[in-house]
Amino acid sequence: MYVDQLFALRSGVFRLPDGQPARFKAHELGELHIRSGIAAVCDPLLLQTPGMINVPAGDHRVVATIAHVPESYDYSLSRPAYLSLVISDEPTVSVAPAQFLQTGLDAGTRAIAGVSGLPDLRGIPSSDMSSVAITDAEAIAPGMPADPATWFESVISPSDASGWFDRMDTEIDGPLGSLITPLPMASNGENIAMLIASSRPGFSSAGNEGCTGRDHWNPYRPSGHRPNQRSPQGL
Repeated sequence: MYVDQLFALRSGVFRLPDGQPARFKAHELGELHIRSGIAAVCDPLLLQTPGMINVPAGDHRVVATIAHVPESYDYSLSRPAYLSLVISDEPTVSVAPAQFLQTGLDAGTRAIAGVSGLPDLRGIPSSDMSSVAITDAEAIAPGMPADPATWFESVISPSDASGWFDRMDTEIDGPLGSLITPLPMASNGENIAMLIASSRPGFSSAGNEGCTGRDHWNPYRPSGHRPNQRSPQGL
C-alpha cells in the first residue's frame, strides 16, 4: 500500500479502487489512555483474547474516519472506514503491517493474505457483533466486571439500551457507529474506543524518522451490520 492510498485521518473527496469518488471525513473521538504501553485491539466481544501491539505509554488521540460512498454501492452510503490511534503527528511517509506481540498472537489475530498489497498483514477475529475496539491491554481485567460471562448483558448490550452497542447506534458520543467511553470499573479514567466493523486488517504508518506514527484499523467491507441488527453469538 502506498501513502496516497491510505485515507485514514483525511477529510475530502478521494477515488476508491474502482475509480468512483467517495467523501471521507475524520472525526476526533477523544483521548485513549494506554498507560501500560500495550494496546489491545479486538472485537468488543473478544476482549479476553485481544491482539496486542506496543505503543508509547500515555494518552493518544483516537480518530474515526467515515466514508460516504456512491449510491451505486449496494450498502449503506455512510460507512466507517478507519479507527486510528494517533501516537505522532509527524507526516506519514510509509505504511506497513502492524507488528503484533507474540503474546496472544494465535488467539487474537489472523493472517490476511492479499489485502491492500501488504505482505504479512494480520487482522483480528470477528464475532457477529462486527466491531473493532482499542483499549489498554492491562486495563481490561480490572476495568471490566469480575465475571466475563456477564459482560455482554451488563456492559456491551444490556436490556435497558444503556450499553456500548446501543450508544454506538446514536450520535451522542461521536459519529454514528463510534464510541469512546470509560471502562465500567475504571478507577483512573481507563477507557475504550470502538467502531462498527467487520473484516479489520491492522497496519501502521510511519513518520519521517521511521518510527511508528499511527496504528490504523480498517473495518471497511461491502456490507455490514448496524448495531441494532446484532446478536450475542460468538461471545
